[in-house]
Amino acid sequence: MTITNQFTTLVTLHQLELAAGFADEIIVLKEGEVFKKGTPNEIITTKLLREVYRVHANIITNEENIPYVMPYSAYEYG
Repeated sequence: MTITNQFTTLVTLHQLELAAGFADEIIVLKEGEVFKKGTPNEIITTKLLREVYRVHANIITNEENIPYVMPYSAYEYG
């Protein structure tokens, strides 16, 4: 319906893989401010995950080039 009727759809998600599978553009917020926006492959990077979510992760892509996050540890707060 969004494409057929040329609507803009805004969805708030916390699961990056779900956002990557359906969104043409992702906007990431950090501390209530826009941190970065772009395509899923531009946004979902190891650097961004460290800077925004404080998570160490590997990023893999499936056969459709959709990125998936494979976390392996979190930073210590303090």
